Amino acid sequence: MQKGREIGAPEAAVLRTRMLIGLIQGAALCILLQLRAEIAPLMYAALSGVVVLVPMPLLVSIGYMSRRRLILWLAPIAGVVAFVAAHAEWRGQGVAGANSYDVGFALTLMAPLLFIVWSLVLASERDRRWPAAYASYFENAWKLAVQLLFAAVFAGAFWLVMGLGVGLFMMLKIRLLFDLIRHDWFWLPATTLVVAGGLHLTDVRPGIVNGIRNLLLTMLSWLLPLLTVIVAAFLIAVPLAGFELLWKTRFATALLLGACAVLVVLINTAFQDGAADKPAHRLLQQAARLACVLLLPMVLIATYALNLRVGQYGWSPDRIFAAAGIGVAFAYAAGYLWAMVEPLLRRNGEWLPRIASVNLYASLLTVALGLAILSPLADPARLSVNNQLARLASGKTPATQFDFRFLRFDAARYGKAALDQLAADADPVISDKARTAQALNNRWQSQMLPQPVLVEQLQLRTPGKIWPQGFLDTAWASHAQKWQLPACLREPERRCDAFIGNFSGADENEVLLVPQDFGYAAALSDRDGSWQLVTTFELPGKCPKLRDDLAVGRFQRVAPVETDLMVGSTRLRAKSAQPERIKCN
Repeated sequence: MQKGREIGAPEAAVLRTRMLIGLIQGAALCILLQLRAEIAPLMYAALSGVVVLVPMPLLVSIGYMSRRRLILWLAPIAGVVAFVAAHAEWRGQGVAGANSYDVGFALTLMAPLLFIVWSLVLASERDRRWPAAYASYFENAWKLAVQLLFAAVFAGAFWLVMGLGVGLFMMLKIRLLFDLIRHDWFWLPATTLVVAGGLHLTDVRPGIVNGIRNLLLTMLSWLLPLLTVIVAAFLIAVPLAGFELLWKTRFATALLLGACAVLVVLINTAFQDGAADKPAHRLLQQAARLACVLLLPMVLIATYALNLRVGQYGWSPDRIFAAAGIGVAFAYAAGYLWAMVEPLLRRNGEWLPRIASVNLYASLLTVALGLAILSPLADPARLSVNNQLARLASGKTPATQFDFRFLRFDAARYGKAALDQLAADADPVISDKARTAQALNNRWQSQMLPQPVLVEQLQLRTPGKIWPQGFLDTAWASHAQKWQLPACLREPERRCDAFIGNFSGADENEVLLVPQDFGYAAALSDRDGSWQLVTTFELPGKCPKLRDDLAVGRFQRVAPVETDLMVGSTRLRAKSAQPERIKCN
């Protein structure tokens, strides 16, 4: 690992250079904060991105690459980072109160991409060829990961000590240290200096870093057999329990992709640099082979789950991120399956030799997809807005169910432009709902449904009954209990079954709303001329039989299991410490 020292950089000079870079980075951040109001927003975002991210690869490369080679590599990388940050600022301009990701979120996504790129660059520079030997990629990536981890720990420990010092002086009513660390001109350069020092300390002690890395990999590798068994059991259980249980969770795709990512990491902790002279334990080899087979069905299930959501509701930014994750996961799954099968076909007895090339090209795919998402090319907001507008135009999503708030708050400037277009639409329902969304100040501002829409949201299932007087005309938007009401009274995509009857014992014309997806049943009653929420009931999932029984009046009120307590004239409501889980009988 000291190969780079041959370019003539003694340790003392490397230390001075790194500390100077850390100091300059902190000072630059401080200056940017001070001049924020005087710099054009796009320029400020671009400079911020460069100052935050670019010094890190520079710090870890001092002493290992010549100045000319560093400039050759860092100049285009700085340009890409500046473009990504400026695009993140541009896409959110003019969208007051929107929740679309900003510069900070974009740079957070950019950081792991930069880690991948720089790991590849360091390996190629040290081997003086492309592609470099896989052992070089492995060595540089894990060394860089350990360096960054311990630099972060070192910085955290520094501020922990500073906090302890503040506490000690504050006991003496001395605020000097407390006031000092609050200034940008102190805490920013101090943090960047400490991080630079932490990176240097881990760099000049390669034996310690390698030891920690090897210990970490060894410990993690022995989790591979456990997770492999768990995933195999899960894949067996899914068809037996039913796929519907997965779709009900609403996060099946994310969880499945997370499991795939952990499997990939653990497979690589066992494979490591793939050296033939130090093969993994036989149990780990068998677990890795089985894990390579299990990845593909996990990815296919995740793909199907995402496809169901897209078919129902269209594309959203989250689903586009998930699709990109599935693309990367499929590359790993297909590649690892081939890496497992190929040695069997050749009968050469090698252990997963193709994993090395799969890792390289899958990492390049990850960078390509990540940069596409962070640029106008595949901006999730732009793609999802186009898709949602197409669904609205084709009638696949009726105007009464279209999520105009998504355009207002979650789709950046693309959503704003779409709302402006829809506000002038010839369809009065579309234009009215678009203008209503434009007037909202925040995404959670009450937007109760008007009566024509409310009728479509609620399915009256009690035969021979009509809606009680005043229920559909109630001003739910200004109702005192609006945040306790079922979601089907507020959100266009939610549905409830409605039943008429005496559910609380107060009135024969009470309305019971039972959500069709999840939640709780809510009984509402007309009291003193206004409709009020009177009680709620826990639900055992969808339970079609329960709804059928309610529709024909097959229910009765029963006394509560718990006993209330009267203390003087005050009634204490009993609540069970061990509530029973409601089952569908």
